[in-house]
Amino acid sequence: MSLLDHSGFTYFKDILHAQYETRTQKIILNPLKSMDEALGQEYEKGEAAGIKFAEEFVSIRLEDLSEQIDELLKGRTKDQGGDGSSDDNSEGQD
Repeated sequence: MSLLDHSGFTYFKDILHAQYETRTQKIILNPLKSMDEALGQEYEKGEAAGIKFAEEFVSIRLEDLSEQIDELLKGRTKDQGGDGSSDDNSEGQD
Protein backbone atom coordinates (compact mmCIF):
# COMPACT_ATOMS: atom_id res chain seq x y z
CA MET A 1 0.00 0.00 0.00
CA SER A 2 1.30 3.39 -0.98
CA LEU A 3 1.55 6.22 1.54
CA LEU A 4 -0.68 8.22 -0.82
CA ASP A 5 -3.43 5.62 -0.32
CA HIS A 6 -3.31 5.87 3.48
CA SER A 7 -6.61 6.85 5.11
CA GLY A 8 -4.92 9.65 7.04
CA PHE A 9 -3.68 11.29 3.84
CA THR A 10 -7.10 10.87 2.23
CA TYR A 11 -8.66 12.62 5.25
CA PHE A 12 -6.02 15.39 5.00
CA LYS A 13 -6.82 15.90 1.30
CA ASP A 14 -10.57 15.98 2.00
CA ILE A 15 -10.11 18.72 4.61
CA LEU A 16 -7.87 20.75 2.32
CA HIS A 17 -10.28 20.34 -0.58
CA ALA A 18 -13.20 21.59 1.53
CA GLN A 19 -11.16 24.57 2.74
CA TYR A 20 -10.06 25.38 -0.80
CA GLU A 21 -13.62 25.17 -2.16
CA THR A 22 -14.94 27.43 0.60
CA ARG A 23 -12.37 30.09 -0.15
CA THR A 24 -12.64 29.95 -3.93
CA GLN A 25 -16.44 30.13 -3.82
CA LYS A 26 -16.23 33.16 -1.56
CA ILE A 27 -13.75 34.82 -3.92
CA ILE A 28 -15.76 34.04 -7.04
CA LEU A 29 -19.31 34.63 -5.82
CA ASN A 30 -18.98 37.73 -3.63
CA PRO A 31 -18.82 41.00 -5.56
CA LEU A 32 -16.47 43.61 -4.14
CA LYS A 33 -17.93 46.87 -2.83
CA SER A 34 -14.78 48.74 -1.84
CA MET A 35 -11.03 48.80 -2.17
CA ASP A 36 -10.70 47.42 1.37
CA GLU A 37 -12.63 44.35 0.27
CA ALA A 38 -10.20 43.95 -2.65
CA LEU A 39 -7.32 43.76 -0.20
CA GLY A 40 -9.20 41.17 1.84
CA GLN A 41 -9.88 39.18 -1.29
CA GLU A 42 -6.18 39.17 -2.15
CA TYR A 43 -5.50 37.70 1.29
CA GLU A 44 -8.10 34.99 0.63
CA LYS A 45 -6.52 34.23 -2.73
CA GLY A 46 -3.22 33.73 -0.92
CA GLU A 47 -4.90 31.34 1.52
CA ALA A 48 -6.37 29.33 -1.34
CA ALA A 49 -3.01 29.16 -3.10
CA GLY A 50 -1.34 28.06 0.13
CA ILE A 51 -3.88 25.28 0.61
CA LYS A 52 -3.24 23.98 -2.90
CA PHE A 53 0.49 24.19 -2.31
CA ALA A 54 0.19 22.22 0.93
CA GLU A 55 -1.69 19.42 -0.81
CA GLU A 56 0.78 19.22 -3.68
CA PHE A 57 3.84 19.47 -1.43
CA VAL A 58 2.70 16.71 0.90
CA SER A 59 1.74 14.49 -2.08
CA ILE A 60 5.15 14.92 -3.68
CA ARG A 61 6.95 14.33 -0.38
CA LEU A 62 4.96 11.16 0.36
CA GLU A 63 5.66 9.90 -3.15
CA ASP A 64 9.37 10.53 -2.62
CA LEU A 65 9.33 8.78 0.75
CA SER A 66 7.50 5.79 -0.76
CA GLU A 67 10.21 5.47 -3.40
CA GLN A 68 12.95 5.70 -0.76
CA ILE A 69 11.27 3.00 1.33
CA ASP A 70 10.91 0.76 -1.72
CA GLU A 71 14.60 1.20 -2.56
CA LEU A 72 15.62 0.39 1.01
CA LEU A 73 13.47 -2.71 1.02
CA LYS A 74 14.89 -3.84 -2.34
CA GLY A 75 18.42 -3.45 -0.99
CA ARG A 76 17.52 -5.36 2.13
CA THR A 77 16.01 -8.19 0.10
CA LYS A 78 19.16 -8.41 -2.06
CA ASP A 79 21.36 -8.57 1.06
CA GLN A 80 19.27 -11.43 2.40
CA GLY A 81 19.48 -13.48 -0.77
CA GLY A 82 16.06 -12.55 -2.04
CA ASP A 83 14.17 -15.15 0.01
CA GLY A 84 13.73 -13.10 3.16
CA SER A 85 16.04 -15.31 5.24
CA SER A 86 19.32 -14.24 6.74
CA ASP A 87 22.37 -16.41 7.33
CA ASP A 88 23.70 -14.10 10.08
CA ASN A 89 21.54 -15.51 12.89
CA SER A 90 21.40 -19.14 11.80
CA GLU A 91 24.54 -20.30 13.64
CA GLY A 92 24.22 -21.38 17.24
CA GLN A 93 20.46 -21.69 17.23
CA ASP A 94 18.77 -25.00 17.99
